[in-house]
Amino acid sequence: MLIVAAVLGGAVAGWMVSDRPGANPSADPSPSAPRDLRASIDQALAPDRAERAALAAEVERLGQAVEGLFGTLPLEDPEPIPDEELPELGGGPGGTAGAGQFDADRLAAARLDPRDIEDLRTRWAAAELAKLEIQDQAIREGWFFTPRHRRELNELENELRTELGESLFDAYLFATGTRNRVLVQQVIPGSSAARAGLQAGDAILLYDGERIFKPGELRIATGRGSRGESVELQVRRGGRTEVLSVERGPLGILLDHRLEEPADK
Repeated sequence: MLIVAAVLGGAVAGWMVSDRPGANPSADPSPSAPRDLRASIDQALAPDRAERAALAAEVERLGQAVEGLFGTLPLEDPEPIPDEELPELGGGPGGTAGAGQFDADRLAAARLDPRDIEDLRTRWAAAELAKLEIQDQAIREGWFFTPRHRRELNELENELRTELGESLFDAYLFATGTRNRVLVQQVIPGSSAARAGLQAGDAILLYDGERIFKPGELRIATGRGSRGESVELQVRRGGRTEVLSVERGPLGILLDHRLEEPADK
């Protein structure tokens, strides 16, 4: 840019000198002066233009490389999704190794009714095809792996949960290798959980009548209603079902999320 300024300054100064009264007639601008000035400017800008062209080419190359790896970039901003909104249908986030495949032998070993196993297998196939349709639409429309994509999958899971009912949905999660049980890892002394008699190793089944399959579901349930009111907490302890009374609000426990046999068979 300094070169361009110098060229322009010199050209303007030369024009001003030639235009003064008494100036040398031989210094009068000729018809070719504007062309010479443009040529000088173009020459001075040539390196800058070349650098910009090279940068634009590199950006284009990198963009094509990224698109080749991940497909069209999403148009929506990828925002963090709370745990309770993350779908685990078919072994999604939070699933175990090999999650997503339907394991009928696992259900048979858990002594589930053979008719229920076949029904669950049919529902699993339909759900997997529906997931693929959502994925295809998300990729084509540019919202793959965005909040909208996760919401669509979450809605699919909620529909399946409603259709199956809580007991069969528990078996469905177990069959697909998706963690289905929230366990108490540790109880914080002085907490409402400690006062209620909750113990490490307890598997939380129900909170105020609501079935719990994910830690996020428990966090949401404890935040409903009036703080401090007494609610029932149903847990599985040592093969037995225990019903405890806890205060609505933070329980004061550390949680674990595992895969376990269906609670109702």
